Amino acid sequence: MRLLALRACRCNLPLTFRNLPIASPRSLEQIGELLFFMRKGILFIAIAALSPVTGALAASFDIITPSMDRWVYPFNGSPGVRPAASAFGTVVNGVVDSQFDDRDGQMLVRFSTSHIATPGLGAANYAVTSLRLTLTTWEEASFLYDPTYDSYQTLLGGEDSDAGHPVEIFGVGYRNGFTASTFVENSPHGAAFGKGVRNAYAAGFNDAGQMIDVSNNVSQGFEVNPFAIGQVAGLVAGDTVGPDKQMTFDINVTSPEILAYLQASLNQGYIEFMVTSLYPSSQEAGSGYPVFYTKESPWHDPTSENAFDHVAAQLSGEITIVPEPSTMAFLGLAALTGLGMLACWKRNEQ
Repeated sequence: MRLLALRACRCNLPLTFRNLPIASPRSLEQIGELLFFMRKGILFIAIAALSPVTGALAASFDIITPSMDRWVYPFNGSPGVRPAASAFGTVVNGVVDSQFDDRDGQMLVRFSTSHIATPGLGAANYAVTSLRLTLTTWEEASFLYDPTYDSYQTLLGGEDSDAGHPVEIFGVGYRNGFTASTFVENSPHGAAFGKGVRNAYAAGFNDAGQMIDVSNNVSQGFEVNPFAIGQVAGLVAGDTVGPDKQMTFDINVTSPEILAYLQASLNQGYIEFMVTSLYPSSQEAGSGYPVFYTKESPWHDPTSENAFDHVAAQLSGEITIVPEPSTMAFLGLAALTGLGMLACWKRNEQ
């Protein structure tokens, strides 16, 4: 942070305010203004606090193509190049599969956000007002619409008030040495057989606020708190979701844990989610469970002005970048300094 020295000079210019040019995030130019006090040809330069316009930068955005998407499934023979990805489970008729995760077919979507919000400012500096993920169902998709949460007990024979199962999204966790920066579209899934062995997995928060693998919540017997549940406009529970339907997920940004996850992600320059469902399946492909387009689909054209050509995952919302707490404290001190100078000048006038 550069320091500006208080100085005086002869000047006959009228009273004015000038904004300093934006430089680095920690520079005084970005977090303050010069207030010019003039009287009897003497120019005093003081530092004044920012207005809300210059102190917090809000950005509404719509990203129509993810930077990375892939089907996270142990028998995916072409990771990163498939035109579609499905979300399904292995619990069938109340029977848990001991060889595969309950949420077996998962879809990872990642969006670069560095062009929207400069990374590295500190997680607390990103205020997420709203966030929506939009997926488009594949050309052969057909499954029952369930827009509400289902307890894990409904998979084990418990009563379910509506047909089908919801499509739920979570955060993304990694194991076996992988991180978001090293796990790419063609990274290995992990062991083909076994529960809790995949390298990238759906991660949610438990009641203690800890982020855990939720891929096996049915067999392990615990409820989950999804980041959002998929909604389809114009449909009611029990309707069939057919091809080329947009499913939207409004992220619960009021949850402190989910918000913290998003803020930490923005600080790294990306946001990513794992799409899951517990629709049962005993085969790799087929209908009856959710399938969504990926950015590798030939039907996805990000250069088109027609929204119907944007079938890959999309992310939209509003993010506000706010000054750091330490910066605000400095601004408060600077503002008091400026007011003190003004009071001193007033006394000298009298």
